[in-house]
Amino acid sequence: MNAPPYDNANQHGNYFDQHSAQLGFHPVLAVPASEGPIPFQIWNQASHSHHGHPTPLLPAQYQFAHPATMPPAFYTPSLSRKRPAFTWDENEPPVSSPLANDSRKRQNTDSHMIDTASTPHAIHGSSTSDALSPLSLIAPSHALQVKSRPLASMVLAIFLPLSSTNGLGRRPADIVQAIYEHPYSHVGRKEEPFHDAIMPDYAYPLDLDVPETELAQPGTPAQATLNFWVAKMALKLVNGEAEALATEKSFRLPANWTWDAVTSLSLGDIQKRMVQLAPLTWSIIATVAVSPHRRLRSKNTCSSTAEEIDAKKSDLEHASHSPWKAIAFNILILLSIRNNLIALGPTIIGLLFFIADASRLVYHALGRFGITTSYSTVLDHLGNLGHSAGLHLCEVGSCIACNDDHYIILFDNINKHHRAWHQTVSKDDEVKSGTAATIIRMVYVPNGAMNLKKYRNRQQRKGCKGLTVRKLLNDLDHTHLKNVGAATLLQIWTDKVSSLAFHHDYVRNLFENNMQKHRIPLHKSETLPLHTSGIDESTTAGNSDVLHDITHLQMGMTDEDFGEFVIPVAGDQLTVDRVQKLIHYTKKDVNDYSRHTWALPCIQLWHMKWVFLKAIYKAHWSPSTGKYLFGLHRDCNTLGRTKLNPTKCDFYPHHHAVVETFEISCLGILRVLLKAKCSKADLTASQQYPLLHALDEFFKPGSRFASKPIGFLEHLAKTAYRRYLCTAAYDDSLGASSRNKDIYGEEPLESSHKPADNTWNGDRALANLVLQLRDFFWYYEMCHAISDGDIGRVFEVIKILRFYFWGSGSTNYGNELLELACNFLYDFPEDLQVALLNNWLVNPSGKLGHWHELDLLQEHNNLIIKTMYNDCNLDFDSDFIQKTVSLNIGGFSQFRSFMSSFFDITVLSGEHTDPNMDADINTLAAHHRRNNVLNFEPGREQSRMSPDFFAVGINKLASGQLDVFKERTLRDGNSVQPDKD
Repeated sequence: MNAPPYDNANQHGNYFDQHSAQLGFHPVLAVPASEGPIPFQIWNQASHSHHGHPTPLLPAQYQFAHPATMPPAFYTPSLSRKRPAFTWDENEPPVSSPLANDSRKRQNTDSHMIDTASTPHAIHGSSTSDALSPLSLIAPSHALQVKSRPLASMVLAIFLPLSSTNGLGRRPADIVQAIYEHPYSHVGRKEEPFHDAIMPDYAYPLDLDVPETELAQPGTPAQATLNFWVAKMALKLVNGEAEALATEKSFRLPANWTWDAVTSLSLGDIQKRMVQLAPLTWSIIATVAVSPHRRLRSKNTCSSTAEEIDAKKSDLEHASHSPWKAIAFNILILLSIRNNLIALGPTIIGLLFFIADASRLVYHALGRFGITTSYSTVLDHLGNLGHSAGLHLCEVGSCIACNDDHYIILFDNINKHHRAWHQTVSKDDEVKSGTAATIIRMVYVPNGAMNLKKYRNRQQRKGCKGLTVRKLLNDLDHTHLKNVGAATLLQIWTDKVSSLAFHHDYVRNLFENNMQKHRIPLHKSETLPLHTSGIDESTTAGNSDVLHDITHLQMGMTDEDFGEFVIPVAGDQLTVDRVQKLIHYTKKDVNDYSRHTWALPCIQLWHMKWVFLKAIYKAHWSPSTGKYLFGLHRDCNTLGRTKLNPTKCDFYPHHHAVVETFEISCLGILRVLLKAKCSKADLTASQQYPLLHALDEFFKPGSRFASKPIGFLEHLAKTAYRRYLCTAAYDDSLGASSRNKDIYGEEPLESSHKPADNTWNGDRALANLVLQLRDFFWYYEMCHAISDGDIGRVFEVIKILRFYFWGSGSTNYGNELLELACNFLYDFPEDLQVALLNNWLVNPSGKLGHWHELDLLQEHNNLIIKTMYNDCNLDFDSDFIQKTVSLNIGGFSQFRSFMSSFFDITVLSGEHTDPNMDADINTLAAHHRRNNVLNFEPGREQSRMSPDFFAVGINKLASGQLDVFKERTLRDGNSVQPDKD
């Protein structure tokens, strides 16, 4: 058999010749052509010489140039994006292929590559007497032979794109490919390597020693030649697609950068656009990235139903890497190397590294590979983002000036201790100080509520002169405290006892409806951090400078914008006190702004709660411990909390100690109440179990109390509140009155701890515990009311703190709470009260149970600033701290949320998981039961009695401190200039 030129006749000829003789016909070879109406050329491979070339079988009008001089055609199955569903695997031809082995052919002997009913002969109704023309591509003797009018007509019909004979797996290109790839088609043939001539010059690394390029020589197999040409064409197409991607505007950084523009990016949209512009480039990279296993799992997804696609996607989401997201992001990185304007991917990584406080070495190392932008470029981007945030602050200032919107100004001092690595005379350790601020947009503000004139008119009535201790005591809602105390006990019991968990929804409904006083409507708070300053806000003059910096320099307001409305100024006690003094000192100044009457000081709750916590430790932490000395110190030692420092009183460890001790004591109270209702057999059985197990046994299905309704638990909770959580219970424990049997039940008349000569029938150990639990309950209620967003319940505790702070010696906060009482009882109009209460807490996430104090928000912002500031010995009024860090704090928070959606990852919430407290509960409960702490023992003594700061505070105010406060307030109020009509 004579082969066409450059087709390596030595390797193919023997095989073809042998099978030609057996089949009794001359094989034909389909060769792709470069142009013309017929996409192929038929060559009769008969043995007759014409310059070594075979003789054409077709007429002259269908003859083309020699196939060896034409580039092979790059075959595209169809315009559809679906892969052709071939009927054979990677190693075997289809069953219907003439190359299939005998065993496979026997499995499907009726399968034909071309149906005789769909041939041109059958379509045109040709007679069966016409001569048969054999058409077979190196086919065995049983292969299909088709009757045809001219042979070219039949072949043309086969190759027509829409022909019924041109199905998937039956096309000539598929047949030829199967023939070529079958092992029998290249017996004894040695494949030539795929030479590196395919690589263009720009593809060689500059620092790589490149050997001399090997070119494809005559004699290279046809498949290698085709591969060479296809690869060249693919590179050309990829280059064109890369140009399209590099000019795509959606992949470029926005002209006016804002955090909203950054966080609105979608990797899904980027993927979709990349697939549209560069399908070949995407497919080539996907071939490298997508493993065979993953291809098998995602096979035929395009043709699956919606439910199947969702199921496959859910299954693939659990993989550690998403190749398709990696492809999109890596294309972004490669494009940034090709075109510096396409820096979207490296910029996102650079921002991520900055927020994560990555080392400069990370920027240098990964920047060499184009993964991230340089550190200086990140700073430039953050400067632009901070500039955009500053422009937005000016827009907010315009809204405030027009009285179209209302904001709260919040600020606090910020400190950073910087240590000198090598101390010298001129360089020593120092503490950098400044001020950090935030403005919070007010919501649910009634019309006219912030009117300055209305507020000043109420203030000039001097209603606070009628303030008395009796009026302050009458302002307490004892019924609410009793009901919320019982509900709190129910909440703890249903949370901690597994067999009572089914009552949890009922208890939650109690707090949301029956116990609520003023619940703030759920919303996501809008907070705008301001840039820091080096101003010392601990002085009155410093507060004046801070307010001017915020209103004039950052929000762009002028003196003429003030005078018609009030702006709440929030902070801790020191900030509020300095603002009040500033108003007093400047009340006779020349214009509305400089008189500062527009500033409305509002004390915030987190620092107040911290002072309350310190007062609790002052009351209930005994300096020493002993065998029979009980209290908070002994309880903390029992739980292993031996490192607590009540003098310093770090907030979180001391907060957890109070909350957990209170909850454990409440569970022990439940067991004490149930024991009184148990039989001796049940009581004996419960003694062998630890607390949680014993309570679970009391209420598990089939037990004595399992069938009791929720009213039974409510009755127990009300009894527990009366016996352990109120001031009346404290007085009863001291023996001030006889103990009511309806409340306390049967109790022993004598105690083993009572001295023989002691005639006193009180129990000081129980009295200390009751007083401790009462104070703990007030603190516990304040914390939970804040997280629930019920500011009305918070204020019910604040009414108690008006006395408690005076009793504990926290007179600064005591004065501020008396000022707050005057404001809400006399000075604030009702609509102003509503506006302030609706905005006294903040919820940055917009989720239920995620409310917290405004000053705690500022503390979190300060922590972020100090973390970014950690390696910098800069002042707080430096450009880096002001424009790069502090103005972008809100954007940093947005970016963290954006990362979870953009990369489809779970970002750490920043919240601490609740530890398993079972061992702590059982340990402290065993200590209480062993020492009979929760039961009344007449005559039991203690070496230390805890002070009742609530009662002490009442006595202090009644003895003259309230009169001193009123005199000072009325004197300052008389000197305030009235508003001009």
